[in-house]
Amino acid sequence: MKQLTNRNLIIINFSIVLYFLLLWLIAHYEIHHVLIGVFSELLTMPFLIAQIIFLFLSIKYLINNEIRILLVGSILLLLICSTLTIGSLF
Repeated sequence: MKQLTNRNLIIINFSIVLYFLLLWLIAHYEIHHVLIGVFSELLTMPFLIAQIIFLFLSIKYLINNEIRILLVGSILLLLICSTLTIGSLF
């Protein structure tokens, strides 16, 4: 398995945040298309689980390695996104 690097974590964190941002935009503008609905149903649960896992992995990576501002920014965005996403379920 490939090791997690600073660059990989930043890309993964931003892609998870971007996915949930796109879901919010689709819901906000009430875009109803069959393919969008299929992909959102297929990908939401894996992205939700990955969001929690990569939040903990990123924090652990940040504690063990030197602090990079872009990684800290991606972790903060992922934390905000996680809070809003999980908070919207309740």
